[in-house]
Amino acid sequence: GDPEYYITDYNLLYYVPMLENSTWVFNLFRSESVVTKKGETDPTRVRASESLNCSSPSVPEVARASCQEKEDQIVAEKLAFNQRGQATSLGGTLRMRSFVTGRYSSAYASMLGSEFRWNLTDEFTPFDILVAAGIRTGIQIAFFGEWGTVQEYSSKLTEDIRHSYGIGLRAIIASGFIFRLDLANGSEGFQPVLFFNYPWFVF
Repeated sequence: GDPEYYITDYNLLYYVPMLENSTWVFNLFRSESVVTKKGETDPTRVRASESLNCSSPSVPEVARASCQEKEDQIVAEKLAFNQRGQATSLGGTLRMRSFVTGRYSSAYASMLGSEFRWNLTDEFTPFDILVAAGIRTGIQIAFFGEWGTVQEYSSKLTEDIRHSYGIGLRAIIASGFIFRLDLANGSEGFQPVLFFNYPWFVF
């Protein structure tokens, strides 16, 4: 009953040299789902397959209304997925860092990001800590902001914009590897992010 579809992602990165050796980065991202064959679109069949069994005697009477409301939401989301597929989601280490991975998904997604990468040092220093060893070539502080949305229709990609902003500390290794700690805040609160490589990295 699931649809057949593929995802097309567009990612534009623009780098502006700043100060002596720092960088201001801009990122424009868009993703869309292209359905080649729709899934099940009969609401009755979808409801039967996704039912929460809200009328079961095991469900307390006071909880049945909220149970039914949740079931209606699940059915609506499944019908939308079966007709329009699902683009690349927003949330996580790459895009919209204050949200958990895969937090937002729909048939279309878009995001605009901006990040100032301030190089504090330019060095060649060996290091060996508990989780990593190598040659450190620089330390960066990064200030970032991201604005994004997901929608069922491309014409609505300017609506219901969510935001994410914060500060990060990066250690750059001679091999090109980057250790990162980002502290992000946004529409749903604070999220620390520890991971490797730059945000918006696609290759």
